[in-house]
Amino acid sequence: MDLVNHKVKSKALGIGTVIEQDDSHVIVQFTAKKSTFQYPEAFRKFLTAEDDEIQQALLVEIAAADALIQETKIKMEETRKAAEQVKLKELAAKAKHKTTSKPVKRIARVEGQHLTFLVFQGGTFAKEYKGSYIWAPKFSQSGGTCHHWEKMLDVREGDIILHCSEGFVKAISVAKGPCFDCDSPDELTEEKLWAQNGRMIKCDYTKIENPIKHSDYKDTILKYCGVKYSPFDKDGNGNMGYLFDLNRELAKFFVEKTVINNSYLLDLECVQEVLK
Repeated sequence: MDLVNHKVKSKALGIGTVIEQDDSHVIVQFTAKKSTFQYPEAFRKFLTAEDDEIQQALLVEIAAADALIQETKIKMEETRKAAEQVKLKELAAKAKHKTTSKPVKRIARVEGQHLTFLVFQGGTFAKEYKGSYIWAPKFSQSGGTCHHWEKMLDVREGDIILHCSEGFVKAISVAKGPCFDCDSPDELTEEKLWAQNGRMIKCDYTKIENPIKHSDYKDTILKYCGVKYSPFDKDGNGNMGYLFDLNRELAKFFVEKTVINNSYLLDLECVQEVLK
């Protein structure tokens, strides 16, 4: 719309006249100064055409621009999802034909007893805690699987998870059910995780106000973590990975140390179960 020589109003600058215009800007001469505004964005909040018919026409133009932007966003998202599906199929095909080592040894379930797990969340802890979940991709960049991501498949309702981040045991949770297929939550995109397709487990978290530092107990850790795929290495440091089986005796030890300065945790059924 050609606005040159038309009057516009600004709450801050008063009435002015449009003296120049291009596809993305208008220049308005006010009594005190000359100002440049984005077009048509400025007519959302900052400017109003003095002529009501022109103002209404501008609002229609803005609405049309918004609709075009929204349509573009939808198409971009559809394109992204389509590309993701193609990538997922490629990764699944690679995984199907990829030779693997010996199967990961699973901890047998005991009737009436929930399994214990440990998850290393690093910088994602706060976001996953707030969202009441843990999430992991399905495939590595090479198209293979990772045992610490596949471990998500072993979790069942009622299983107990200790959450580690930055060297501390920061929370304890109870799984609300088994994992389910789920794209990466929006809040994790800032973590620049390469994969979108993955699995989620919803968890009932309880934050530990005074967390213990697991490296303070390396001697005890080494007593229980001498097996393959354990959460800690031969030096008692945390292994690279996400979710691990946690030896029940080590889980009990961690919880015993934790409740010393967090007595409120003793009210939790999951804590009482681990301490049995």
